[in-house]
Amino acid sequence: MLASINTDELRSLIVVARSGEIIRAAQELEVTTQHLMQIARRCERQIGVPLFVWQDKQVGLTQSGQVFIESAKLALHLLFRTVEQMDVPGVVLQHLSVPPPLPPLETASRRDPAAGTGLHTAIL
Repeated sequence: MLASINTDELRSLIVVARSGEIIRAAQELEVTTQHLMQIARRCERQIGVPLFVWQDKQVGLTQSGQVFIESAKLALHLLFRTVEQMDVPGVVLQHLSVPPPLPPLETASRRDPAAGTGLHTAIL
């Protein structure tokens, strides 16, 4: 259950996975390596499977980690896109490296009637 993971923590996990090094990720995010390790370990405990493979200062993803990180990227992308489309004054979103832009949901739904029933159908 991921009830307590927030978007900043998801973003942190994505940066760790992308960088391949905990120190580089910590520098990019301007946090300590210990903070990133705590986020990763807590998330792994909540999910119940290891997401990362730690070897010295290098970090890789398990197969479950690859699935989780790709889904986290898509979830954040969709969340950011939704807020942008709402055009709420004063809301500033911090962009991060995510997959290419998704088609508008209504376009995806017209192309694929099943798109409205599952996020993965509309995205793939």
